[in-house]
Amino acid sequence: MVKFVSNFYPMPLNDSQILIEVATPEDLTKIVAIYNQAIEKTVATFDTEVKTVDDQKHWFDEHQGRYSILVAKK
Repeated sequence: MVKFVSNFYPMPLNDSQILIEVATPEDLTKIVAIYNQAIEKTVATFDTEVKTVDDQKHWFDEHQGRYSILVAKK
């Protein structure tokens, strides 16, 4: 089961649930790691060079508010 929960009203999860929430700056390191894996091992992106957290900060800052980045957490 997937639940969307705003950052203001977290809900308790059991082992079979995934929490979808708006990404925070603390999530950026993991987001970059996942994206870099896609760059190195798949054809899911046209990027050919891995990114750093500093490279992605501007992208992250541009995706706040209406077009926020979402993350899934167990």
